[in-house]
Amino acid sequence: MQPVPRKGLLSPEECLAVLKECPVACLATLGPDGEPCVTPVHFAAADGVLYVHGGKEASRHRNVARDPRVSLSAYLGGALCHADGPCDTMTFYRSVSVTGTARMVTDSAGRSAALDALVLKYTPRHAGKPYPEDALEITAVMAVVPSSVTGKSFS
Repeated sequence: MQPVPRKGLLSPEECLAVLKECPVACLATLGPDGEPCVTPVHFAAADGVLYVHGGKEASRHRNVARDPRVSLSAYLGGALCHADGPCDTMTFYRSVSVTGTARMVTDSAGRSAALDALVLKYTPRHAGKPYPEDALEITAVMAVVPSSVTGKSFS
């Protein structure tokens, strides 16, 4: 007999925990013809905003300049639980979906704060070190301001 899974909505605190733990999210922007464009991104949550960085030439930055509406999806888990029947297989996960608007962060203090949050998440051993000027010249930083954050779990 298979265990009964627990389904449920995540609290705001649980959603934030998933976002802080999740290494990669998928960011959806709207392309020139209105088509959705989804890109895996590194991101960090700080002060109620999600920060994404990448090369200045990335299409997601042009898309946001044209239409700031975005969606971001992150999940943890993904373990399959196989069952006896073909329709009984389940995937255990915790997921968060964010909708909101994005803007490019261009001021020096804002960019530094966003990059500090990203470094703290991904490479904390480098926290507090200066950023190489040549890297800063080719790096763009985007702030996603959530209008909706929802999460669910299936475990």
